[in-house]
Amino acid sequence: MSVKTPLLFFEKSIKLFMPVLGFTDIKHYKLSLMNAIQFKTYARHGMIKIPHEYPDFLDKELNVIILVTDDTAKRKERFFNSVKKHSFQLPADYQFDRDKMNER
Repeated sequence: MSVKTPLLFFEKSIKLFMPVLGFTDIKHYKLSLMNAIQFKTYARHGMIKIPHEYPDFLDKELNVIILVTDDTAKRKERFFNSVKKHSFQLPADYQFDRDKMNER
């Protein structure tokens, strides 16, 4: 999902006013508006806790980008648990018949 698409109209509009505001380009303007921090945390019940080291970011409107770090072992375990949950035993005398399956 691209974040740029909704901003295209804004970027075109702000370019008209940049010289008046003292900005040389759109990147310079965007950087003047943003403050960024990076930290690792867990989302619990839909809430993301901002660490105490960043008091300036509490009780403010934030733009959030979520990058999920999910290791392969956890994904494998979830996959095999799902397979086990949705598996069933076939009768011992079951034989797959492709032609019968593809009949219409």
